[in-house]
Amino acid sequence: MLEIDLKQMRLNSIDNPDIRKLEKYIAAKKNDEADFLELISKFKGIESRVLKLKYIDGLSLEQVAHSLNCGSGYIQKVHADLIGAMKNKYRGELSEFVDWRLSKITQ
Repeated sequence: MLEIDLKQMRLNSIDNPDIRKLEKYIAAKKNDEADFLELISKFKGIESRVLKLKYIDGLSLEQVAHSLNCGSGYIQKVHADLIGAMKNKYRGELSEFVDWRLSKITQ
């Protein structure tokens, strides 16, 4: 939807510097999301599935537990361990998108 709105704005005002700023911002966010997907791919097994279901598919931890046929306490522990590992190992290497994701999941 945002990209459609930008296309319409571009048609209305081709040389608008605000549009170029928004386009750069969107491109940066897409790169950040790719970084996050790469981060998720570094984990294997249940850890990778928990991260994908939670942060890519948007499921709650309860829904993740149900989807994986696991207890919610177990999934919460796996998730907490993952967050700790990501904060310790990857936080300094990733851009603001991942920092934002980490801030949302630790609240």
